[in-house]
Amino acid sequence: MADSEKTGKTRATIAKSLIEKYYKSLCNDLSERSKRKNEIESKLAAMKLSEGEKKKYRQELLNRELRFMRDAHRRMTEDQFETVEVVGRGAFGEVRLVRKRETKEYFAMKKLRKSEMLRKEQASHVKAERDILVEADHSFICKLYYSFQDEKYLYLVMEYLPGGDLMSLLMRRDILTEEETRFYAAEMIVAIDSIHRLGYIHRDIKPDNLLFDARGHLKVSDFGLCKAFRVEESGKDILDTGEVVQGSLGNMSTSEKTAAWKQAARAKVFSTVGTPDYIAPEVLLRRGYGEECDWWSVGVILYEMLIGYPPFYADDAVSTCRKILNWREHLQFPSDAKISKEARMLIESLLTDAKDRCGAKNGLEDFKKQPFFQGVDWNNLQKLPAPFVPDLSSPTDVKYFDKFELAEDGTIRERPPNLSALRKVDELNEQDVPFVGYTYKRYDVNTISSGVSLRSLFQSSEQD
Repeated sequence: MADSEKTGKTRATIAKSLIEKYYKSLCNDLSERSKRKNEIESKLAAMKLSEGEKKKYRQELLNRELRFMRDAHRRMTEDQFETVEVVGRGAFGEVRLVRKRETKEYFAMKKLRKSEMLRKEQASHVKAERDILVEADHSFICKLYYSFQDEKYLYLVMEYLPGGDLMSLLMRRDILTEEETRFYAAEMIVAIDSIHRLGYIHRDIKPDNLLFDARGHLKVSDFGLCKAFRVEESGKDILDTGEVVQGSLGNMSTSEKTAAWKQAARAKVFSTVGTPDYIAPEVLLRRGYGEECDWWSVGVILYEMLIGYPPFYADDAVSTCRKILNWREHLQFPSDAKISKEARMLIESLLTDAKDRCGAKNGLEDFKKQPFFQGVDWNNLQKLPAPFVPDLSSPTDVKYFDKFELAEDGTIRERPPNLSALRKVDELNEQDVPFVGYTYKRYDVNTISSGVSLRSLFQSSEQD
C-alpha cells in the first residue's frame, strides 16, 4: 500500500472516530444537563420558596452550565499543574501530587507514556480506566476530574487520597482485628459491587489499589491494570502439573511467613511487574471469566488482613500461580491463627469455584447475608468513624507514600510539547488513533459564580 493511501486511511479513521466521539459526547452532555435541571426543579418544588428565590437558584444553575460549557472547550496542558511530589511509579509512568495553578486545588496526576502503552498493547486498558472513572460517581471510588493528552503522554487528574494504601497499613500493622477487617471489607465490597453494576470488571483488586482518603475511608483506584502480572513474563509453564516447590517457606511459622511476605512486598514497591497473589484461577487459565474474579481477590485480601500474608504466597511467582490453580490443596489456615468461624466461612465462600463464590449471584446482597457482616449498617458506611484516620500536617503531606527518586535529569516535571490533544486531523498519525476522545472534564458542583449556592440548596433540603 502506498504511503499516501495509508496516510489517507489513517486520517479518515481518526476523523470518523472524532465525529463519533463528538456526537456521543454532545448527547451525553444534553442528557446530563437535563438531569441536573430536573433535579433542581424537584428540589425547589419540595421547598417553601418564593418565586423570586426560585428564580435565583435557576439563574445560578444557568450561570454554572454556561461557565462549564466554556471551560470544557479550553485546552488542558500539563503546565496548568504544579508538581509537588512523585507518590507512585509503574511500568508506564508515574503518579504525582499536583496543584492546579488557577484554583490552588490539589490532585493526583497519573502521567502515562503513549509509546509504552502501545508497545505493550495496553492502550485499551488505559482507555477502559478513563471510561469507568467517567461513569463511576461513587463515594468509594477514586474520582476523576480531568483527562487529557499531548503528543507523548496521557494524563488522568484524580482526587488526591493522602492516607496511602491498604498495603502500607498492613505493612505497619501485620494483621488487623476482625472489627477493622469487617469495616474495610464492607467498604471494599460496596465499591466493587458499584463497579459491577456499571458493567465493568476491575481485575486487579489488591491492597495497593485500595487507598485511604483524609478521613480514613477506603476508595478503589487503578482501573488500568498498569502493573498487572503477565504469566508469559515468567518464561515458565504455570499449568505444569509438577509439585509446587515450598522452598524456604515450607517450615516457617505464621509470624515468620508474615515477615517474609512484608520483605517481599517492600521489594515490589519499586518494581514494574505486578504480583499474581490476588489473581483468580480462571483469570490465570485464560478460559473466560466474569466479575466473580474480583470477589476471589477480596477473599485473598481478607485472608491477608487477618492472617498476615496471602493464602497462596510462595517464593516465586510461578509457584504462587500453581498454588492458586490448585487452591483446594493449598488453601489452609494456620493452627495458631486467631480467626472466628464466621470470618473463615466468609473467606472460604470467596476462595472457591467461580460459580459458587459469594457475590457471584446477587453481588452485595450475598454479603449482607454473611454472618461475619451481621450488624453492619451498609447504607451509612461513610458516616461511620474509620479505624485508621491519617495524621496529616497539611494538604501536601505525603508521609503515607513511599519516596521515589527524581528523573535522570534531576527534575520532577518534564515539560511537554506545546501541541495538545486538539491538534488538527492532518497533524495526527496512526499512533493517535487508540487515544481519540480521551479528553474529559468533570462537572464540578462545588464551583459557584454568585452568592447563591446550589450545594446549600441540597443540604437544606436534606436537613428538612
